[in-house]
Amino acid sequence: MKVPQPDSAYLLFVDEKGMARKVSLSAGPDEICLILPKNRVTPFLFFAGEADTRPFGSVYPYDTASDKAGGFTAFILYRLFICSQNDSQTIYERIRYFNWAKLKAAVSVYEEPWALDDVLIAEKIAEGTFNSRHIKKKVQ
Repeated sequence: MKVPQPDSAYLLFVDEKGMARKVSLSAGPDEICLILPKNRVTPFLFFAGEADTRPFGSVYPYDTASDKAGGFTAFILYRLFICSQNDSQTIYERIRYFNWAKLKAAVSVYEEPWALDDVLIAEKIAEGTFNSRHIKKKVQ
């Protein structure tokens, strides 16, 4: 009888071409070395397995240590990259100048940042109209 193995951990990030990349972390390294363009805003999402919906993460180059608030912030950035395939240059200019460190600090005050409305936050960043009033919990 074959015993099912637990889901393996993996890293999800956006490469220099704007493409999503998945790297297996089954060996469980403490550090990962990737070559990226200098100062390119990049989301890093660390998933414990395929069933994980609330990854830890960070937004490079503003942060290199991953945590819960960083995962939420990186997920918003990842969503913006993925949803902007037809208008990647415009969205890249917006995300490049967006204050990701300030957003992470703002969501860090919440015990569970994943309860916040990530769709609203991403939409407002994409429109270029985001402000702190848009950080609110999801409507149930």
